[in-house]
Amino acid sequence: MRSGGWEAAYHYEAPSLVGGDYCDLLSLEENLYFVVGDVTGKGVSAAMLMAHLNAMFRALVPLGLTLERVMEQASRMFCESTLPTHFATLACGKASSSGEVELSIAGHHPVLLIHDSQVTRVEATGLPLGMFCDEHFTTNKTRCEPGDSIFLYTDGLIEAVDSSGKEYGIDRLAELLRAHSSLTADELISSCLSDLMSFRSGTPIADDLTMMAIRRKKPGSDAKE
Repeated sequence: MRSGGWEAAYHYEAPSLVGGDYCDLLSLEENLYFVVGDVTGKGVSAAMLMAHLNAMFRALVPLGLTLERVMEQASRMFCESTLPTHFATLACGKASSSGEVELSIAGHHPVLLIHDSQVTRVEATGLPLGMFCDEHFTTNKTRCEPGDSIFLYTDGLIEAVDSSGKEYGIDRLAELLRAHSSLTADELISSCLSDLMSFRSGTPIADDLTMMAIRRKKPGSDAKE
């Protein structure tokens, strides 16, 4: 997907026919909204919660609310319409055509920012969605230069294990992204998948696997909008 000077790519894989990871991209008025999340549970129940979350964000984003309000409204709706034991970790962002980026991370793994072969972690700014009906959220604001990338992921990536039970881990992921900082969004996803496959050495995935790369395109790029 390409929008407002940005390109995005993602990969989703579930160990069964249905899964509970949430992954979405939405282009609106030169802004690119991106979301990666993980709902409680597995199987059909998790898939139903994921579909519910997807519908809420698709309804809220076009209303022109701030990112904080989108998160707060989604959390309240999720809390009021599901069981108390149901919640979702989520990383949500808004990337503008000027390069400005807002991130709101609700109990999810750190978002990784890639700039000039350096990888910076942006930590969670709030609790998971749905834990409290009156929950408030804040955002982290940054600016991405042409060629910079943003990487989001779920448990299925960093908690994947090899034949000895060792986890893939965020440090290995960050090093891979640092070494491949010049790649396009599609290429980043492909490189990560290749490295993960090599690491697992045939060990099957045990959890939903989602990864997303957002990259600000360089001037003169021949990629079509």
